Amino acid sequence: MPFDPLSAVGVVAKWAGTKLAEVQLTRRRKRADLRREIQAITFQLRMNRDVRSYTPLLIQLRNLFAAHPELMQDPDNCAFYSEWLRQPFMEFGISPGGEQWPRARIEKLHRDLRDLHV
Repeated sequence: MPFDPLSAVGVVAKWAGTKLAEVQLTRRRKRADLRREIQAITFQLRMNRDVRSYTPLLIQLRNLFAAHPELMQDPDNCAFYSEWLRQPFMEFGISPGGEQWPRARIEKLHRDLRDLHV
């Protein structure tokens, strides 16, 4: 059977297409997992009424941002990070009490959480 370069090109193209599809699928799955993780944390922040538990949840979000620097490519995410995740008390893991979380600040946090993009 003689060598047919067109069939060899077809085999390579098929293999490359399969690999590309696998890479894209893996990327989508990782992104979906990240989206679910962020949604779970933001849901807990919105549903939780004990402001003392906000800091550990915000620290979890901060760790996600550190683990996934691509999140900082979105301007809304950068604004959220600068506003909420760079607070001095977060550096030390201190959970400020209710006096640090007036109603207006909690409402702003909830609005800003809706603007996060993955």
